[in-house]
Amino acid sequence: MSAPNPVTNYVLTKTIGKIYKRPTIFKVPTFILKLVLGESASMVLNSQRMIPKNILEANFKYEYELIEEAIINLKKV
Repeated sequence: MSAPNPVTNYVLTKTIGKIYKRPTIFKVPTFILKLVLGESASMVLNSQRMIPKNILEANFKYEYELIEEAIINLKKV
């Protein structure tokens, strides 16, 4: 299952930084991720743009439709 409004890792990182009021200015080089994560790095580096078409057509109501809403909720925990 995926959220109705997918975002890139860049947008996710920037949003987390904005909500937690932390700078997000450094990028981790690809080779470091591959060195640290090995073959699992592909899960971080590759992407799939998933849209939950069937769920949306069934009028499923998401509690948090936007990434900002979900992160703000996590911040409360």
